[in-house]
Amino acid sequence: MKTKYKIPFIEQHQKTECGLCCVAMLASYYKHEVTVRELRREIETGRDGSSFIQLIELLEGMKFNVKAYKIPNKTENVKFIKSKSIALWKSKHFIVIESINKKNILVVDPEIGRISYTYDEFMDGFSGYLISVRSTEQVEKRRVKIDYSFMKNILYSHKKHFLLLLFFTSLMYLVTFILPIAIKDIINTLQDKREIYNLKELVSIVLILAISYYLILILQNNSAIRLRASIDNHLNVSTISKLFKLPYKFYSNRSKGDIIYSLNGLPRIRELFANKVIMGFLDIGMLLCISGYLIYYDISIFLVSIILFTLNLFVLFISKQKLEQNNIMVSIQQNLVQNKQMETIYSMMGIKMEGFEDDIYKQWEDQFNKYIYRYIKSEKFSNYINSLLQTITFISPFIVLVATIVKFSEGKMTIGMVIAIYSFSGIFFSKTDSVFNTIVSIINSKVFISRINDILAEEDEKIGYVNHDLTGNITLSNVSFSYVKNGQEILKNINMEVEAGKKIAIVGTSGSGKSTISKLLVGLYQPSTGEIMYDGISENDINLQYIRKQIGIVPQDMTLFNKTIKENIVNGLQFTMEDVIEACKLTNIHDEIMNMPMKYNTLVSEMGMNLSGGQRQRIVLARALLKKPKVILLDEATSYLDNINEKKIMDEFKKNKITIIVIAHRLSTIIDSDCIYVFDEGEVREFGKHDQLMNRNGGIYKKMYESIKGEKNVIRN
Repeated sequence: MKTKYKIPFIEQHQKTECGLCCVAMLASYYKHEVTVRELRREIETGRDGSSFIQLIELLEGMKFNVKAYKIPNKTENVKFIKSKSIALWKSKHFIVIESINKKNILVVDPEIGRISYTYDEFMDGFSGYLISVRSTEQVEKRRVKIDYSFMKNILYSHKKHFLLLLFFTSLMYLVTFILPIAIKDIINTLQDKREIYNLKELVSIVLILAISYYLILILQNNSAIRLRASIDNHLNVSTISKLFKLPYKFYSNRSKGDIIYSLNGLPRIRELFANKVIMGFLDIGMLLCISGYLIYYDISIFLVSIILFTLNLFVLFISKQKLEQNNIMVSIQQNLVQNKQMETIYSMMGIKMEGFEDDIYKQWEDQFNKYIYRYIKSEKFSNYINSLLQTITFISPFIVLVATIVKFSEGKMTIGMVIAIYSFSGIFFSKTDSVFNTIVSIINSKVFISRINDILAEEDEKIGYVNHDLTGNITLSNVSFSYVKNGQEILKNINMEVEAGKKIAIVGTSGSGKSTISKLLVGLYQPSTGEIMYDGISENDINLQYIRKQIGIVPQDMTLFNKTIKENIVNGLQFTMEDVIEACKLTNIHDEIMNMPMKYNTLVSEMGMNLSGGQRQRIVLARALLKKPKVILLDEATSYLDNINEKKIMDEFKKNKITIIVIAHRLSTIIDSDCIYVFDEGEVREFGKHDQLMNRNGGIYKKMYESIKGEKNVIRN
């Protein structure tokens, strides 16, 4: 059952790392193993992914012979397509071409796995660009050591629980081991003396064995329960706490569904370590003990058992790679189905408003059918292998029995020994089956171990050590920003001065960098060059978490929790109900809350889906008002308020001497700003007060303002 797969499949964990995965797959194929994590250190894919040039530079840096081709995507040009190449797919994705035959092209897609295309299907998706990769004598042979630190950490952290379970399971095996020996002695005595043991003595033996087995079983199961709970706690606490420590870019590069799918694998990892691994070690110990017993009594019976054991091992060995590949493919398809379902649920309002139900359902159905196809294919193969293994396990004790009967007929064994060896062979092959099941479980869990390892191996967000009480001064000096190292700059040489207690506005066309600057201001992104300072303290030195607690943020995409409206507003802080009501009146949401059946105790659904966008925005705004931060950042946060309420809120901020930073599309909200920064193509083109900017003939701000004013006049007319 030799596998035809040669290029190792490496799954992408980030939306934009398909190119890095392709490089890692081809490098590993040529015996220069490299991990995607190592490649991430070479080039940061960021939001936009990697370019053809970057992939070529990576491969050339490893001394590969690399050639780039541009091939028109017509079927007759298939003859120019080369195997062991990286191809641009649908103008947005990279895949590896593994092999080409007379009818099909087999590719390895880091997102969905191996798939075979006809020539026409391939050329429909092929975007015309190809990187051919060939090895050279200069390519260093390299093997990546498997990172067992994750497993070692679990085993070491819970060694007391493991040792306790090991002790009680060993006692259980001892009782199991004693039983066939006791049966042998009883039968041999009966055969030799033609009389049975003293009945009271037999009853006593049975009772002692039964009580011992019962007590040890209870202690063993209790130890296993404690171990499972301990590992569950360790896995969840370490993983979830790690997620809170990771930088924002980790989440911007991965889908929510992908992260949740990784977390869903935690129970499987727990069961692997709490049940399978420990039992696997103990089962191997039992196999060694029984092997010693068989060698002691008859080496030929031992050899028969080992031959049958080796037959099982051979079946598992030749099927291991296919089992692993199948499990990976099923896992990928299952993840894609889950992502589609999450995307559908979160977008249901838009789907219904546009009447896209049938189209989206068809997309989900197609994805689900792919998963079912992979699942059935994988399960059928697993069924063939498991059935073969179980058949060998089932028949093996009978083969051993036949061998012992031959020995008995030759006068080399007693009937008691025959029965004892038969009993031991039953235990031997049941433990063999258990060990092989453990191996299969490890194979099936590797996908999730890899995913969790990938999360735990990420570098924590770098935050400074200075806990500074912010006054409200923020300075940006020559700040530039790009999502990847040496990539296109989204912001270029930005200089801004935000004075405490002042109102600052940021305006500009779509794509000018307004939202990016807001993320830089709160430390979610770090500048590529330049410096951001809070009250004269560098962002690199200051504790950003401490600073963020002093900044109120009302983004366009509001986040609410599955709690009551009141709990969402107070957000764990201590405020009176009067304070909450006052904040809600200012944001014009109080009357709407009071019209709800449960009023302020109304439960907000997940992500606030049972509230309108305007209601969510005003609740978040009330939260910001209540918090009385040193700085408030409003990203088009007052669009659902009328001018009177908007003025009340701004006056409240000014009364409390709060620094206001407004990112605005509605220019009427920022006329009274102390300084307006006008962004265009990632640069600050103009800045000043409203009147100053309006006096600039041909200025960007003046054109924007007059354009909006003109639209209003048209509407009035």
